[in-house]
Amino acid sequence: MGPFLKQHGLTLAISLVGIYLLFFLSLGTHTFAGHMLRIARTPEAQELGEELYETLASATHSVKQRLRAGASDY
Repeated sequence: MGPFLKQHGLTLAISLVGIYLLFFLSLGTHTFAGHMLRIARTPEAQELGEELYETLASATHSVKQRLRAGASDY
């Protein structure tokens, strides 16, 4: 067994189990990933995503301005 597998074997195993459960374990008519995709396509989720994008874009712009103003002081 290589050093990588010795150090990260448990993490790898847990990740593989998680991926299996996410994409292959059926929860009724869909997998968990399928349910999440269906929810993400609803108008409410789309609106929430747009609001989140706008808020993050505004915050990013504000941080960039502050950083540029601070950098010009030096």
